[in-house]
Amino acid sequence: MSPVARPLPLLTAVVALVTLEMLRLGATVLGGAGAVAVAAVPALACLAGPLTWWLGSRQGLTVAVGVLAGARLLVQFPVGRSVPLVGFALASALVALVLVVRRDMGDAAAGPGRAARAIGLAVACDLALRLPLDLLDPIWRGGLLGWLLVLALAALLGPLARAAAAERLTRPPGGAQLAVLGPTFALSSMLLAAPGAVAATAGISLTAAGLWLGAGAAAGIALLSLPEPALLGRWARWTRWALP
Repeated sequence: MSPVARPLPLLTAVVALVTLEMLRLGATVLGGAGAVAVAAVPALACLAGPLTWWLGSRQGLTVAVGVLAGARLLVQFPVGRSVPLVGFALASALVALVLVVRRDMGDAAAGPGRAARAIGLAVACDLALRLPLDLLDPIWRGGLLGWLLVLALAALLGPLARAAAAERLTRPPGGAQLAVLGPTFALSSMLLAAPGAVAATAGISLTAAGLWLGAGAAAGIALLSLPEPALLGRWARWTRWALP
């Protein structure tokens, strides 16, 4: 199926990729800013609820992703990496991520697995993007290459958000699975998408660590794409929550 027909998985992957960037940037810039500044970021992220209530699910998603695209461009400038602006950019990423994953789960046929596969793809792309750059994000890379990568991400966000807002849902969006986003991104930013940490702990090269993590991401995507085993029988009611 064409990307235009099914834009939500692509949008989820791009927003997740930008969120991983913002988490690493926030850890660097906000690390010495004090507890008040750090606590303000998740407080701002709670705006996802009022934004949806005020603008509606579709328009709220478009606005949140548009703000994220602008914030991502802003922090590419060295002057934009101040504590308030980085905190705002990180909060924007968290708001957009919650809204897009919530909407991506509103397909009864695809279920939460589609959003999970998109996040796995984001982790794999994040690794593939940073390994040739010595684990530097495009934010710190600068230059022509850094700006080309950032402009490509920002250019993808707008059209995908507009197309995703028009995608028809077959069940109420969201669900309890949204709570898994926190641990998923905590593990991804600290370990699953961090070849440096794996290489230092295991005593292997960065390239080998990146390949192992990339293989793990690919295996996760493949497992999430498999149909539920028929042999589970009457136990499927309970195991379908645990297997992914």
